[in-house]
Amino acid sequence: MKLEGKYYSSNGRWCAKIDLLDVVELSSKDLEDLFIKLNNRLMLMFNKNSKEQFKDDDFTLEIVDDVRFYIKFKNFKLATSSIFKSIRSKERFSQAKIADKLNCATSSYSQYEDAKREPSISTFNKVLDGFGYEWELVLKKR
Repeated sequence: MKLEGKYYSSNGRWCAKIDLLDVVELSSKDLEDLFIKLNNRLMLMFNKNSKEQFKDDDFTLEIVDDVRFYIKFKNFKLATSSIFKSIRSKERFSQAKIADKLNCATSSYSQYEDAKREPSISTFNKVLDGFGYEWELVLKKR
């Protein structure tokens, strides 16, 4: 699973932004330092938002081109936990409200946010739809 972010230089400072995770600009003097700081910031954010702790190899940052980068998640359960919490916070939904939209108990939905349960692809789609989001599946050979 990958999430896209953007980076750019402004007034001699490098900045990065990840809209979906609501990570606002992070600036630095050089590009390498920017991605080190961004990696550290994401690690803190993911670990703060999850009952299960992210490890160093659960995600990587990959520069795609002169303006885009990806966060590549290797742990689907932790990725979905972070995504669900970020979107819910951004959209100002309570866990009870999204659980109601999904026709499930709040405690059942909270297990996804707490990374206690890994959603199936179907459930992942239903949760995103409940938030008013959609996702695209891209298959490609490595």
